[in-house]
Amino acid sequence: LAIKAKPILEKLKEHETLAQYDAPLRKLVALRMLQQMERVYLTITIDKAVSSISLLAWPEIEQLIVWAVKRELLSLRIDYKAGQINQRASTANASASSEVRDSLSKFANSLEAVKERLHAVDIERRKAEVRARLYGSIAAGIEEEHQKVLSRRLIIERRKEESERVMMEEEKERQRLKMIKQREEDAEEKARLAADAKKREADREAKERAEEEQAQMRKLAEQMAEQRNNMKVAKKKGGEKVETSVDKLAEKDRSELIREQKELMLDERVEFEKRLESMGKRHDHLERARREEERELLALAWEDQQKADKKA
Repeated sequence: LAIKAKPILEKLKEHETLAQYDAPLRKLVALRMLQQMERVYLTITIDKAVSSISLLAWPEIEQLIVWAVKRELLSLRIDYKAGQINQRASTANASASSEVRDSLSKFANSLEAVKERLHAVDIERRKAEVRARLYGSIAAGIEEEHQKVLSRRLIIERRKEESERVMMEEEKERQRLKMIKQREEDAEEKARLAADAKKREADREAKERAEEEQAQMRKLAEQMAEQRNNMKVAKKKGGEKVETSVDKLAEKDRSELIREQKELMLDERVEFEKRLESMGKRHDHLERARREEERELLALAWEDQQKADKKA
């Protein structure tokens, strides 16, 4: 109430004719505020009351309270020790409200009488000026409020734009992280596929090598089986029979098979040398026998020749 009334009262002070009503109106507004406080608060600090009723200083407010209490317009009591204004609970607010209305009515009648005494043209002109200024103040207030609304709207729009910008940035960041994750997953999948392909290739090569080794081993086993079948050695040194089965020979380790074959070939060579030596001895016997037989035949032939010569 004080905030609304203060600019109007300030404008009244600027007019000589209306300036005389400034003090009474200030007291009236202050009284009205004290009555409102009386209805709302049981206790209020003096500092709070002074800051709220900014139209009057504390001495004037104090005089107004004393004056109003005497006329039962207020039921307040000033406690200087506590620095408070307290309400008297025993006083009825209804009668106070009635008297305030009567006082306001009397004051309004007095103002009406004063108005009638003033020159009509001058009053109308000044009222028009006051009205124009009041309207100007209202228009300025409306414009100010309009500017505030526009400012709030601008702030809301900016906040909305900022919120949308933040959301867009967050969405971009989500998309960026999603792309990074997708690239990582693609790279992992590519690496996995490459590893699988490399493993398959290694398995294929290992299989091919194994098949080739198996084929070579089979071929070697066939060659060795053929050699063994043509060998005269039928048993190993330990008395074990020499293996000639291709399937069984192919199942053996290559180095073991070669080692075993070398041993058999060595045994075969030894056996061959033995046979060769035996054949040599037999040949010597045969040669000696042949020579002895030839010697006998030659002796017989010589004898026959001698006999023939004698006959001749």
